[in-house]
Amino acid sequence: AVFDQLGIHIRQSSNIIIQNVTVQNVKKSGSPTSNGGDAIGMESDVRNVWVDHVTLEASGGESEGYDGLFDMKAGVQYVTLSYSILRNSGRGGLIGSSESDTSNGFVTFHHNKYENLDSRTPLLRGGIAHIYNNHYVHLNESGINSRAGAKAKVENNYFEDSKDVLGTFYTDQKGTWQVAGNVLDNVTWSS
Repeated sequence: AVFDQLGIHIRQSSNIIIQNVTVQNVKKSGSPTSNGGDAIGMESDVRNVWVDHVTLEASGGESEGYDGLFDMKAGVQYVTLSYSILRNSGRGGLIGSSESDTSNGFVTFHHNKYENLDSRTPLLRGGIAHIYNNHYVHLNESGINSRAGAKAKVENNYFEDSKDVLGTFYTDQKGTWQVAGNVLDNVTWSS
């Protein structure tokens, strides 16, 4: 199934599986079908979600009217994104909508491909994430952004032709990382 210009938004729900769909070109708020502008968005006490074999994409970044591809905020717990493709967007996804929204967590990202994204692969504010066996290619501004006390375990990922793939960016509220087995192929770092 293809959801074109129509996002999936989950609220106050649990035990959800989203599988084998494409969600593309969802515009930011203002459109009647935007669902906040995210391809898949979860908020307000969402638990136990598995998103598998999906393609999430946009046709540009924020200046073209697109927001995040995979966002979680306001109490989202126990989420897995696996065997999926996220591409051609300014924002891959976030966990926590602000530096004070730190009640989200226990999120796993594995065997995904992130391609031609500007940032947020993911942006993690508080919470805990396990990020392993993913392929990142053409991250244009920043990649995994752990901040506001977040803890990210980053293992066996392949980063290719990208910039600033791991760090705390755009804030002084740092997060932490535990890294092992990652491959950095033509990765550059800013000062």
